[in-house]
Amino acid sequence: MNRVFVNPEILQWAGQRAGLDVGDLLPKFPKLQDWFEGGLAPTLKQLEAFAHATHTPIGFFFLPKPPEISGSITHFGQHPGSKFSTAIKKSWTFSPGFPRVRWGNRRRRDDDT
Repeated sequence: MNRVFVNPEILQWAGQRAGLDVGDLLPKFPKLQDWFEGGLAPTLKQLEAFAHATHTPIGFFFLPKPPEISGSITHFGQHPGSKFSTAIKKSWTFSPGFPRVRWGNRRRRDDDT
């Protein structure tokens, strides 16, 4: 197995950035404590899984020190009832002057036999 050296500070930073503590990550990454101490490096596959679990781009792990990110990271999912969510829902409603169409073949609904 080829191991990939990663600065342990970046591993800790990624977990904190994701709002996860060691107890949350240990079940999926049993050697995480060794990675944090620098005694053992993760394999590339383990690092990819850790990046996925912490929602961190894989390239960040190869930096010499944790990056300084200013501001918050935008999450584009919308909560139900938010202004944007309500505006989108209203735009999806059908206008009375237009025929309803199916997405598959775009036929008028009253043409069905």
